[in-house]
Amino acid sequence: GFEWQSNYEDLKKHIEKEDTRERSAPSYIDQVAKTIKERQGTYAHPPDNLDVWVVFPGAEEGLMLGMREWLRAHRRDLDPRRTFFVNVDTVGNGEVRFITREGFVVLSRHDRRLVEISQAIADSEEAPAAQPHVLRLGTDGVIPLTRGFPSITVCSLDENDRAPNRHRHSDTPDHVEPAAVDRATNFVEELVRRIGRELV
Repeated sequence: GFEWQSNYEDLKKHIEKEDTRERSAPSYIDQVAKTIKERQGTYAHPPDNLDVWVVFPGAEEGLMLGMREWLRAHRRDLDPRRTFFVNVDTVGNGEVRFITREGFVVLSRHDRRLVEISQAIADSEEAPAAQPHVLRLGTDGVIPLTRGFPSITVCSLDENDRAPNRHRHSDTPDHVEPAAVDRATNFVEELVRRIGRELV
């Protein structure tokens, strides 16, 4: 089954309200990542062997404070041998990248099994343009990793390995590429299904 670990309706209202305002760098690309289309196929046919929690921790820009707090609150409820974190971040433009290592100063290595599954998806016809990438920034995916949980981050980058429009005045809904969101959605859905089949 699925569990929403945030007040999704409040988030949706906030995004709709911000659509009507002019403000600089509203981080719509990040919002797209967090609201990755609520795939009807996934809900109609949940992955085998898994309970999927969709978490909107917030406060990533503040050194991932939202994810730190969420894990502090839920860590005792989670078995690190059977809990896998797939962090989806900034998927509004470009091609899928699965992050093998990330961090601000020290690079943390993501779970080998999740990287191998991601590479297998990239090698298949499911996501032919997906590639591994080392991200020299930190995302919410680092926090569970440093707490002993298997984790991987999925994002989308352009041909220069940058997230177009992120935190710029051009970071608006009209610059989001629906096809890019679909590619990331399909990749994440396949990754989650394979976790259920191969790792749980």
